[in-house]
Amino acid sequence: MHIHVLPYTIDLTGSWAFAYAASSGEGATPALLPEAAARGSMPMPGFWDDHLDRLKAGGFSDTLRFTPDHQPIRFPMTGEAPDASLPYLVGVGQYEHRFDAPADGRVTFECGPTFVEAWLWVNGRCVAHQPHYSTRWSVVLDGFLKPGETNRLSLQVSNARPRTMGCITRGFKGYSAGIAGPVRLRMTGPGRIADCYVQPSENEASLRWRIDVDRPGEGRGMNLAWRMVDPETSEAMHEGVQPVTAGVNTWNSDAAGLACWSDRVPKRYRIELALHVDGVQSDGHEQMFGLRWIEAEGFGLRLNGEPVYLRGATEHAYYPLTCTMPLDRATYRANIQRMQALGFNWLRFHTWTPPEPYLEAADELGMLIQVEPPMGAGDEQWADVLRACRRHPSVVIYCAGNEELLDEAKLDQLEQWATIRRELAPEAMFNPHEALRGIEYGWNDEDLGDDAQQEPYLHNPRRLERLKTFSDCIGQFAWGLHSYRSTDSDPALIDDRLGSYERPCLSHEICIHGSYIDLDLEHRYQGTRIGTQLYAAVREHLRERGLEHRAAEYYVNSCAWMRRLRKHTVEGVRRCQRVAGYDLLGAVDHHWHRTGYPCGIMNEFYEMKPGETAEDVRRYNGASVLLLDHDNRWVCTAGESWAATLSVSLFEQAAVDAAQVQWCLRDETGHIHKQGAWPVAPLANGQLSELGTIAFSAPQLAEPAALVLEVRLTGETLQLDNRWPLWVYPSMRAVDQPITADTAVADAWPALREAAASSAEEGEPLRVVSDLSEADLEALVRGGRVLLLGAGPFPSQVTVYQVACAGRAEGNVATCIADHPITRRLPHTGFCDWDFQQMIDGGAAVQLDELDELDAPVQPIVEVVSSFKDARQQAALFEVRVGEGRLLVCSLGLKPDDPAAAHLLTGCIAYACSKEFAPVRALEPSTLKALMHNRPTRQALVGTDEGFDERAQLKSW
Repeated sequence: MHIHVLPYTIDLTGSWAFAYAASSGEGATPALLPEAAARGSMPMPGFWDDHLDRLKAGGFSDTLRFTPDHQPIRFPMTGEAPDASLPYLVGVGQYEHRFDAPADGRVTFECGPTFVEAWLWVNGRCVAHQPHYSTRWSVVLDGFLKPGETNRLSLQVSNARPRTMGCITRGFKGYSAGIAGPVRLRMTGPGRIADCYVQPSENEASLRWRIDVDRPGEGRGMNLAWRMVDPETSEAMHEGVQPVTAGVNTWNSDAAGLACWSDRVPKRYRIELALHVDGVQSDGHEQMFGLRWIEAEGFGLRLNGEPVYLRGATEHAYYPLTCTMPLDRATYRANIQRMQALGFNWLRFHTWTPPEPYLEAADELGMLIQVEPPMGAGDEQWADVLRACRRHPSVVIYCAGNEELLDEAKLDQLEQWATIRRELAPEAMFNPHEALRGIEYGWNDEDLGDDAQQEPYLHNPRRLERLKTFSDCIGQFAWGLHSYRSTDSDPALIDDRLGSYERPCLSHEICIHGSYIDLDLEHRYQGTRIGTQLYAAVREHLRERGLEHRAAEYYVNSCAWMRRLRKHTVEGVRRCQRVAGYDLLGAVDHHWHRTGYPCGIMNEFYEMKPGETAEDVRRYNGASVLLLDHDNRWVCTAGESWAATLSVSLFEQAAVDAAQVQWCLRDETGHIHKQGAWPVAPLANGQLSELGTIAFSAPQLAEPAALVLEVRLTGETLQLDNRWPLWVYPSMRAVDQPITADTAVADAWPALREAAASSAEEGEPLRVVSDLSEADLEALVRGGRVLLLGAGPFPSQVTVYQVACAGRAEGNVATCIADHPITRRLPHTGFCDWDFQQMIDGGAAVQLDELDELDAPVQPIVEVVSSFKDARQQAALFEVRVGEGRLLVCSLGLKPDDPAAAHLLTGCIAYACSKEFAPVRALEPSTLKALMHNRPTRQALVGTDEGFDERAQLKSW
């Protein structure tokens, strides 16, 4: 069968005459500007703000109006940091084009997404209004053209009255106006193919065709020749001729011999259609097709009948080089390939719909996608998104929004949208919302409604039950245990709570960890529309605080903290048997959000951050991963028994018949201290399976060491490995230095209580205290030595091992360990690793910036690094001279049952008793006395973000 793929088209890409008006007038439809007003030019497609020079050349300089609410970026910032913004041109732009219409036949105008709304005029008459920017659109020009004559085409685009908000219209780009896709005229005969949708049956044995034929008047005498072709071989896999009428036509065809499309093998076929009217071809159509079906099975997901785990990232639409969305497929292909190299197989588009080039790239490469409409969208926009995306096999989930309040009115809308989705895109899944505010959490008490109950956890059971009646899967918040409080992740607790959800749950925006900003990227923004303002403002702020020279170290160390916690978090999610996937926030930095949002594995240019490779990420972000339940036990004492349960989250193409576990505990030289191996019984695919227990006695070491536990699972078709750090410390040595210890310290540390009974041969013994007293101050003034365990009278802020949430001005994002006699006794690489977790949790950071009477800035021994948005110098271990004496302050939380803390304490005592204890910086005794008598308020950071019930704030006690 020969199919000639019509239609004839006129590609309107290029430069159009352009007119601009700062106001759209009073009516709903802007007034048509005279053709002579088009004195400028504008590329089609393109965005106005990228071509202001063309408007100025057209004489519009005096009339251009820009958004008045733009604020330049300045630091410090405190509280809720706003989204970054740029001024963008506001008003109505009118594109003008003239073309010769055919003498007979029909013409359809087709246009890419228009930001933010558009009106089409033909020969001075308004033909259509496109109210949203989520999808491309088309208009049949029947009755408006002059056949065989030259016709005037006017396209008005306006951003003067935005009604919806999504990530594609937030931040630097804002509501920048323009056209984000090709524009063309499509010529057909009396009948035209308005839409083509091919739906696979549930078992993929047949295909359900749904072809919308548009023909005015009598619709008889039409048939459709169709063919499905393998583009790799040009072989026609299936073909036929189907009688059709005007309207929607449906029929079934055989799917035999067609391979499935998946994230592993994105096989596609080309659909070719030819519509004949009275024996003459009237229209033709071509599109790609992928045979795939996604469905729920219990708490899991199946793609084409095979288990699949969604390893996703949140797509926030940040494009540093173009600001607005790129218009080329190559950019999206490159970005997707970098994501796939890290193990990702799913992208969640946060409150926006990707453009056609992005969807095509995802189809080609096998990236699964969830789309969401912007906030404020209505039924028509939702339906348009469904129609536009359903032809793309990559789009497997349609989600109705993000973090909005799910009260009864909103649930009504979600149920209606679920019905529309079942009608228009039944082969995909419906996720009602990302994070169920009003059901599983709230921003205030009223959010959860009158039906809220506290047990077995705070939620609204009535709303949850209703939600489940129309939901295929659920974007679930996990109560912050996969994001804001990920160090406290409890897979068993989460699984227990998720039992009542009875649907596959996708963990919402996991991690949300923040890092420092990489100032070395500043030059990459030169000459771009975004410009260098963010980086320049950070640099100026750090310079004012005397910290610019530390920025590179802060960045590297913050990346180290992030990658430790991210791995821990993702592995915690994979250990939840009732979680079917996650979207990680984030895979890349997106700095429009909160004026700087360094959250990514990669920077905003899709480049890996220091200290981690793609192979490292795949160990915890791959289709199958090895997992260790060690109960957050990162540190042990030499000779102590240590054990942990090993499991595997297996999502391969088939079950594993036989495999073997091999493990070893090695040090940095490669020396193996412990090892073991055992065979593994057959492993089921698509689930979490326990493999056994790794157990050993920690090696007897004279000095502390950072070790690595390496584990491999090897089978005929499977090779997995993973690794976890483990620190081994020798038992706390008896303290033989002459010291005195106050009651609190002596009660906590028996070794110090015994040593406190001894006396010094000369001079005063070292005082080890939990707070400073008048006697301690007097001892310092006359030349004594004091070790303060705790922040004492100093202004301080409590610390937690949970790195700060991305984008916040509050919280800490890095730690730094200086080269010092104390730290040389520790197995560190310049920052506080997991062996410091207990010491950071419950410890405090002294606010050195608030010590005005220092003769010069103190150099912290252990530094806690604040956000670059409100840069402060903070120390958890530092030393100063006071009068003739010397004071060593350790505000880390030292717990007697923590081997790392015990070792650090003995190191502090040894140093404080040595001749090396000679602080350079001095603090006036009067300043210290004033602090003791007028203690500053100690502050603690609580709360997180809009996804949680408490906003970021300071609480005092």
